[in-house]
Amino acid sequence: MAFRKDKTTSANASLMTAGDIVAGLVAAGHIQTVVDAADALVDLAQRGLDFAGPVVDADNEVFKEAEASGGSTGGGGGGKSRGDAGVADDPGDTVFFGGKFKGCSIVEVYKMSVDEAKGYNHQYGDGASYITNYVATTKNTNETTRDAAKAFLATV
Repeated sequence: MAFRKDKTTSANASLMTAGDIVAGLVAAGHIQTVVDAADALVDLAQRGLDFAGPVVDADNEVFKEAEASGGSTGGGGGGKSRGDAGVADDPGDTVFFGGKFKGCSIVEVYKMSVDEAKGYNHQYGDGASYITNYVATTKNTNETTRDAAKAFLATV
């Protein structure tokens, strides 16, 4: 399964991971100066980006190919597909194919309690709040899933 990503997200993850590693090396006494810490941070972050860049590009190619062919880039288990749209017959059955709720249908996420949503690393309320915010933001690039979520919300 591929995940749509951007290089900024990968750079942030690489930098955060490098920072954690450098902090551990400083705490263990392996790095003793600020200059050495900065050099290690830059080196580790760049290594992370060197690894992540081709992965991001390859994953994004999967999406380009699927979108160009008119097929769905969605994951399994979400009801019947309606032709080229990639949307389930019931919009609530449309499955998230990436992100924190990957593999869950819109209705499954919507029904999640705060604690259940936290299990998926959603720290800002219950599943219904996630679906409402998912529809409201333009940050989510999957128009098909967003349109399905809008249609689902119109029925509740």
